[in-house]
Amino acid sequence: MKYFLIMLMFVIIGCGEDKNSVTCEGQSCMENAGCHILDNTPTCLCNSGFHFENNVCIVDSVCSHVSCTQNASCIEQNGIGVCVCNEGYVAEGLICVVEQENPCENITCSNKGTCVVSNNNPVCNCNNGYHAEGLNCVIDEIQNPCDTTNCPAHSTCKVENNEGVCYCEEGYIVNEAKTGCVLPCSEVTCPNNSTCKYENSEEACYCNEGYQPNSAGTGCEAINPDSPFINFNIWRSTDGSQLWGRWESGNNYEISQITVTYPNGQSIRKTYYETPSFNSGYDEVWFLSDNGGFTEGEYTIKFQISTGNGSTVEKTYVRTVENEIYKGTNLFTINSGEIDSFDGLKLNITPSFNGTIQRVNVYSLEGAWLYTKTWSSGVSVTNNISSIISIGGNYTPQTLIISFEGANNAINYMYYSAVEFILE
Repeated sequence: MKYFLIMLMFVIIGCGEDKNSVTCEGQSCMENAGCHILDNTPTCLCNSGFHFENNVCIVDSVCSHVSCTQNASCIEQNGIGVCVCNEGYVAEGLICVVEQENPCENITCSNKGTCVVSNNNPVCNCNNGYHAEGLNCVIDEIQNPCDTTNCPAHSTCKVENNEGVCYCEEGYIVNEAKTGCVLPCSEVTCPNNSTCKYENSEEACYCNEGYQPNSAGTGCEAINPDSPFINFNIWRSTDGSQLWGRWESGNNYEISQITVTYPNGQSIRKTYYETPSFNSGYDEVWFLSDNGGFTEGEYTIKFQISTGNGSTVEKTYVRTVENEIYKGTNLFTINSGEIDSFDGLKLNITPSFNGTIQRVNVYSLEGAWLYTKTWSSGVSVTNNISSIISIGGNYTPQTLIISFEGANNAINYMYYSAVEFILE
């Protein structure tokens, strides 16, 4: 009997199913999953890159395999999963606890300090000069800084940033050494014939009436009765349409108004609302008429001129204008002239001085302007030495008025000279 049982067991074992015969054949798995044999049993497992969640296989995320503590959730930060406390919770060590209300919320400390938390209680940390009384900052009871500040004469003390500061009284200014207060100009020594004035918070010396700054800028000199003009001339075109004056000056000056009175008593006035400044040398002014209103005869020209000390003086000149264009001082002799197809009018000239030519104007005999040639650097001329200059322009044979303008080295001022020339 014993033998039989042993044999039966063998038969059962020997005849049992081979475990290697279990396969996934016929096994159906959900999407993103595959069949695998586990413990001799066909089992569906999520593919690589997927995990099982809510009975389906979904794509892994950075938080797929991150397990957070209670009251925390996983979020992605810089490509990795990180646990952060849920809203209403704050981190305390490695756990998330309920967030407590900020004890300093809505506490301003009178806007003179900062609220800080100490032992879970709000406390005011006050600014300098203030101390805490409860949850408010109040000013310290200190001595007035001006009680111990010694201000110089003609000044008073004011408290600024808890310090006493001295300010000069009205009508006084800080002295040059910045040690006290003095009257304006009391420490300024002006040169002779000038007076100190305090304007726009600055002290400056101004020449007295009848005086002007000297050329060196170091003092004041008497104004020449004929100043600012050394030479002054006025002339007109023969048709009366133009009237203009030119002058040479030895000083810098400003003109605010020019008034010209005709021979018949009629006056015209030119006003400069933005006062032009003229440098020493050469300047001019033009008047134009649409009806030929400038007649020959005696003209009176009155200038209103600033002297540089804030006052205005008037200078009056009387000049006679004949019925021809002004021909100047005859500083040039025109030896010959010709019309060149390339250079226009070419003149052979001989000057009676040493200097430069900077501009040439060409007029008809009747005074009509025809052409202007300007040399920015000037053309040098030498006394009694002939030279040829090319003026340009288109002309026909006629009588011309050629006016030269430039610098005369001998007098250090600009000149104006016109010559009548017959172009054949």
